[in-house]
Amino acid sequence: TGRAVGGVFQSRPVRQGAQWFLKLEYHDFLPRKEGGRTYVVEHRAFRSSAEGAVGAEVPLDAVEAWRGLPRRAGIAHLEGPLFAWFRPPGGNGLEPASPLGVSVYAGPTADLLRQADRQWEQLLWEYRSGERKIFADDTAKGPEALDDRLFLFGPFSGGGDFFREFSPAFRDEPLYRGFQHILQRMEFNVGLSYGTLSDPQSVEKTATEVLAARHRQYVTERAIQRALETALDGLVYAMDALCTLEGLAPAGVYQTESRWGDGVLDDPDTRRQDLALDLQQVAAGLMNDWEFRMKWYGEDEKTARRMLPGAADLAEEPPAEIGALLARGMREGGGA
Repeated sequence: TGRAVGGVFQSRPVRQGAQWFLKLEYHDFLPRKEGGRTYVVEHRAFRSSAEGAVGAEVPLDAVEAWRGLPRRAGIAHLEGPLFAWFRPPGGNGLEPASPLGVSVYAGPTADLLRQADRQWEQLLWEYRSGERKIFADDTAKGPEALDDRLFLFGPFSGGGDFFREFSPAFRDEPLYRGFQHILQRMEFNVGLSYGTLSDPQSVEKTATEVLAARHRQYVTERAIQRALETALDGLVYAMDALCTLEGLAPAGVYQTESRWGDGVLDDPDTRRQDLALDLQQVAAGLMNDWEFRMKWYGEDEKTARRMLPGAADLAEEPPAEIGALLARGMREGGGA
């Protein structure tokens, strides 16, 4: 299904005396003979270095920090792993194909990053190498010290009358345009709108091109948001399961909700116009005030009705003692 349910996690190196050790922690679901699956956690200790290299295996008890840890433990009734995994959308380009996630700037875009660095260095070199200079005979140098950055003295003519100015024309415009083209290639590769990384002033676009570029970035953002929602849901489940296992909180039901908005397609001017129109519809009785709160505050219907000004604080089903009083009042012909 494209979701990670097992893995090996490496600890930071731990120093004990003059030696370094690290722990590998293995998580996976394994089938049971009687049916179902058991979540298995294994711990193993290894010799290491300060940089985290994995060496020969040693007993867990050999390292004081991990003494008493079970080598293997099984946990029943888990529906998901005790870790969260965030994988950016898109393949990582490895051969053979791998499900592991990589940076959105990996693959061909990494080479474009190197090209951008080289192009920027060429632009800086153009400015450094094109500084104005005046070449003159060293015999013409006066008693007062002259600016060494501007004047360069040497045995050029031997007559003491040699002066020549070096002031080349800069080629920064074509170099800068080339730099912007590389940035735009990067933007296209990773699904960003033109002008996000590149200079917005260097992008000449029609209205159709602007919409297409924004839509490309919107699709990219939504894909990343969905992947992050999956990771956050896994994180919340792991937190809830660990709290239940350790007795840190009573077992119960929880809900998660993520709201991202429209991102790059969200036009503030359009939103203000839509808000003003909905306010007019509420005033004219064409939209319920609780519908307005659901749309603009992101509330469900129950919450929106309860949050209206002047709304009763009673729940939909009153407590038992209040319900009994109401029922008795109705039987006795009283009002409520």
